Amino acid sequence: MRLTAFLIIISTLSISAKSYSQKVNLLLHNVPVEQVFRQIREQTGYSFLWAQQTLKDLPLVSVSIHDGSLKDAVKSCLK
Repeated sequence: MRLTAFLIIISTLSISAKSYSQKVNLLLHNVPVEQVFRQIREQTGYSFLWAQQTLKDLPLVSVSIHDGSLKDAVKSCLK
């Protein structure tokens, strides 16, 4: 249930960000999702809200994006 709420929030943020067409560059291997969100925030200025417990149970992720959209970065992170 928490993961579902988390995904809905992320989807909403990525849809609203679509009109700004921010480019994201990420090259991260086996890092927590929280670190990916921090990098996205630094590059785009968009912040993410989450419950610490929700991210604790997620596996480590690897993301490689060059000049990708914010939507692509979030999708790649949550695969």
